[in-house]
Amino acid sequence: MRLNKEEVVAYLIMEESLEPVQANDVKVYDKNNLFYVRFNATLQDFNVKNRNGRVYMGSAMIPSLRADHIMELQKNGSWFGEAGHPMSDDIKRILTIDPKLISHRIVSHDVNNYRCTGVIETLDTDMGRQMTKSILQGMNPAFSLRALAPLVKKPDGTAVVQSKCHAVCYDWVVLPSHKVAYADQSAPVEKIVKNVMAGGNVVNEST
Repeated sequence: MRLNKEEVVAYLIMEESLEPVQANDVKVYDKNNLFYVRFNATLQDFNVKNRNGRVYMGSAMIPSLRADHIMELQKNGSWFGEAGHPMSDDIKRILTIDPKLISHRIVSHDVNNYRCTGVIETLDTDMGRQMTKSILQGMNPAFSLRALAPLVKKPDGTAVVQSKCHAVCYDWVVLPSHKVAYADQSAPVEKIVKNVMAGGNVVNEST
């Protein structure tokens, strides 16, 4: 069947990772019997073709990433992402976050017409501890969108998300589909440890 010039061709999106990546202003927390890191990262850019030949329009992604379910999850500290995308095309699985596989959460995010950035925190889970240790060993974590969205196919083969989608999460991947989707490396790593005697936290800049 021949496609029309702008026919919807897909609804399920799990961006594949095609290249390596980087995190910014990394802080290490070791307190309350928890060990995790917090950092800034660019999650996705808009209005540009990514490595998979897809373009996410900012006009579509702004309302998608400000949707009620996203804001509710974030408010309750539970906008989680998994270590890797689900190895399944089942829509129910794509829409479900598996607690056994979660590695991080997005504490806060900011979205404009050009990109989505966020403050990311690793979790003290099996996958989260692996992510924490990998970051401390020098890995630059990368992220990739999981969503249900109509993709409009253009004559040149480009697939465009130009209407509101249902964003699920940003999973931790090895190679992001968006080249900017790495942690921010512009600030030094800080190690933060609990100091009971001082009644607060001590911040030590790492060397």
